Amino acid sequence: CEAGATVSASASGVALETECIAPLELTGPDPIPVRAGMAVALTWKAAAASAGSLVRIKLDVSHHGGSKGEINCEVADTGAFDIPESLVTKLVGLGLAGFPTINLNRVAVGTDAKRPDVTLLLSSDVTRAVDTGVDSCLDPSECESGICLDGGTCG
Repeated sequence: CEAGATVSASASGVALETECIAPLELTGPDPIPVRAGMAVALTWKAAAASAGSLVRIKLDVSHHGGSKGEINCEVADTGAFDIPESLVTKLVGLGLAGFPTINLNRVAVGTDAKRPDVTLLLSSDVTRAVDTGVDSCLDPSECESGICLDGGTCG
């Protein structure tokens, strides 16, 4: 669909409608730097002011070694958001593992007033690597030290 066009779906007694969203385009550094003591600045090409879309953010810096925590945010689709330093510092403090990522998901939701339990969800996802200062590995040959730890980081 073309951004701004109406998207509808219907079935027995349900009629859903929302606005088509543009593909999410991240801007800024790649990978995205994530460090204790610093906010994580995210930028993307904003949706049209009338779009009514939201951006969902999931930051995970430890999933390869067994998830210790993550940050989840739902923000206005304005083109920029800073994950607060206090949250980033707490997340990094839980521990780091290899192959950390951030996922941003632009969403538009349509509902039917008669059936609020049924929704039409349009989404555009982007996943990007983050730089936490650790080297990720799957094999010891990928590390200067020749040691690849269980969490997917060079030792």
